[in-house]
Amino acid sequence: MVLSYYLLVIVGRGGVLTESSSNYLKLFFDLAYPFGDVIILTFALVIFGLSLSFFGGKYRLSIFAIILGFVAMYLADFVFSYTTTTETFYNGNWGDLIFTIALFFITFGNLGFYLNPKKDN
Repeated sequence: MVLSYYLLVIVGRGGVLTESSSNYLKLFFDLAYPFGDVIILTFALVIFGLSLSFFGGKYRLSIFAIILGFVAMYLADFVFSYTTTTETFYNGNWGDLIFTIALFFITFGNLGFYLNPKKDN
């Protein structure tokens, strides 16, 4: 989170958080998206830690894929915020590729819960 602040505010905005003619809504979303992704990733890691003994490692690959997807989502949101701040964003850039990869991993992890065969007792 500190690295995100450094790159988005210090590097991307030249150390100035707001200007007199700044768009406050853009500023809010530039900082809120990476912060929200960190919160989601924290919850996912806590749930993984608590559920590891409960599931016995049965869904370990699925949970790893979801966590990897959330990490990639954080990177994609950060790249989007940074490139729009520095006015270098264009459709189909490498940040969009990271976003697509993030959604792939999240979907792959969710399908692991659905497609895992259940054993009859």
